[in-house]
Amino acid sequence: MNPQKQKTNGELTTAYNEYAEALLRYCYHKTHSKDDAQEIVHDTFVNAQEYLEKGNEVENLKAFLFRIANNIIVDRSRKHKNQKRCEIPLESLNEKGVHPESMYGMDLIKRKIEAENILKDVQKTEGADYLLFLLRYIDGLKPTEIAAITGLTPNHVSVRLHRMLKKASWVAKNGNGENKGRAR
Repeated sequence: MNPQKQKTNGELTTAYNEYAEALLRYCYHKTHSKDDAQEIVHDTFVNAQEYLEKGNEVENLKAFLFRIANNIIVDRSRKHKNQKRCEIPLESLNEKGVHPESMYGMDLIKRKIEAENILKDVQKTEGADYLLFLLRYIDGLKPTEIAAITGLTPNHVSVRLHRMLKKASWVAKNGNGENKGRAR
């Protein structure tokens, strides 16, 4: 094995140990499928290895990996644009004897639905900001790393994150976000 390939494999092994879990969470949030997320993470590291073995240099490997993963997700969503996720109506579950409210407790279900509604409202209003929100607060990336992934400036990322937090706080206080008023 040549020294360049050995160095590349070592870098990617270290990167995998450090970033695979965060990449998997990011991909899962984007695809809503554990299997798809795992496949995308695998493809991300394969693509990164091919790129590095060609002798290309990468300044920030973490941002580079997230960029590759994001590009793969976008490519897949374009391919499967017309396919819709299958959702099972609650009534059909009840007909089959499955009662989710009795399995988990109504309070837990209500809190989960409330949290999902807030995130859905935030996601609907500012799709690009929602991505920034996920990268920062779910995956723990710094604004400079997010800037490298998205192509924005670090300052722009910080400002948009601040506005997003303000809006999420407003939605949480004032209901489900159907009111058209601005977050103050």
